[in-house]
Amino acid sequence: MSGYQFSWTKTGEQYYYVFFVQSGLKYTVKFNPSFWLQGNAFEISIENNLLLSDSGSFDGNIQVTIISIIQHFLEAIPNCAISYVCDTTGGQRRSKARNVLFQRWFSQNNETQEYIHFQGVFSKEEKTFYTGILYSIYNENKRELKEAFYLLNDELNK
Repeated sequence: MSGYQFSWTKTGEQYYYVFFVQSGLKYTVKFNPSFWLQGNAFEISIENNLLLSDSGSFDGNIQVTIISIIQHFLEAIPNCAISYVCDTTGGQRRSKARNVLFQRWFSQNNETQEYIHFQGVFSKEEKTFYTGILYSIYNENKRELKEAFYLLNDELNK
């Protein structure tokens, strides 16, 4: 699979990637400066223009495209990190499934071992949130990013 073509723009400190799937569904992948982590860290969000319950059938090109976008972003912004919190929309099972899916995507597409991925879990108000951080092995701040990520998860679990 080769994935879909995507375009990207920068507005202020936010980066937007857009692609359309075969059915015409529009996906937007956003990278916003991280609220949680200092430095050159961004939070990723992935959205489509349909309700989650109407997302349709499996399309492997979506996975390939999102991985390509993440790789493009990590290469375009030196020494950056990407963090995420899996959305709880659709319930806890969907949130956990999103986390498992991202982990699978990452492990299947990191043959060159050029990316580091750490995951965490925290609970608030009877909801479980799955988090992660992703960055290049060449990131000059990798030790600080790892420490900050785990300190943040420890703090959120208090």
